[in-house]
This record gives sequence, C-alpha cells and structure tokens, in this order.
Amino acid sequence: YNRALTADEVKRLYRSGGAFTVVNRERTRDITFDAASSTSDTNKSSLSVSHTTATNANFLIVHVGLIDPSSAADRQVSSVTYGGKALTKIRHDDDATKFRSDLWYLVNPSTGANTVTATAAGTVDDFAIIATTYRNVDTKNPIGINDGGKATTATGAITILTPAGAPRAWVVGGLTTDEGVATN
Repeated sequence: YNRALTADEVKRLYRSGGAFTVVNRERTRDITFDAASSTSDTNKSSLSVSHTTATNANFLIVHVGLIDPSSAADRQVSSVTYGGKALTKIRHDDDATKFRSDLWYLVNPSTGANTVTATAAGTVDDFAIIATTYRNVDTKNPIGINDGGKATTATGAITILTPAGAPRAWVVGGLTTDEGVATN
C-alpha cells in the first residue's frame, strides 16, 4: 500500500507517531469490517471501553494512542486485554518527544460485549484506545508486514507495501497526533 498524503493528512501527521500492519485474509473470503469502539480520557494510567464482537468475527485489533511530553517511560503500554484475555503486541512507535502508537491483536475474540482495557506504565496526559473487529481474517497467519514512523516536519509519509502473495489484504493502523488518535 502506497499513496501520497493529502495536505490535511500531512498537517495531522506533523509531530505524530503512527503504527500500521497488513492483515491477511482467509484463502477464499475477503476481509470485512465488524465493529469499532473507542474512548479517550486525560490523566490516566489505564483505560477501558466496551466492545461488542459479532458471532462470525474472528479478529480484534486495538490501537492505543498515548500523549505525554514529560515521560517516555510512562507512555509504555504494559498490557491490553479483551474480556480479561491478553492480546499480543504487534508493534509500537514512539517519537521520543510525546507521541506513542501501539497495535495489539487477538484471534477469535469472545463474542458479545466485552471490555477492552489498556494499561500504561504510568499516568499519561492523553490516553485513547480504538478496538476494531473483522471477519474472514487468516487466524493462522493474521499479521503481515508492519511498519510505523514519526513525522517531525510538515512533510512526511509512512509506506507499507502489501506483498504480492497477500492479495486483498487490509492495511490497518492508527495515528497519535496533537489533534487526537485516529485509525483506519
């Protein structure tokens, strides 16, 4: 996946951190979106949101965005759980000044309403989580190439090249910026 950023996206990426990954599809079916839930708060070391997963969804990805200019140690995410079950970390990206983006996942999440909880190493100024579930993800090999980055100037780009052997895979991820946390 490679595309030019719009002027608005460049503005939002300025002084930010982002993390992205390729999510692989099942052999015979295309990935489809199930549901998304999000929340944010200030001056927290832990944050939770309720997320409802449909019976046919088989993959959960959580983007955690943290902003705290005073402590890189506090910005570290120590755990993410869904209904008490631990998620696996894909990657994190920290701009070394105040922004951190983490991606975590879980295959075959429990259906129905469950709580997503992210815990940081310390109290951070701004804390956000976005949980998203999908259908038809390859549960044996869900995560493909992943990348991330930071932008410290008014221009910047993050490029993820989807491998030729992963047709119709999805690129998912999130940005942590002064304007908030976003995922796509």
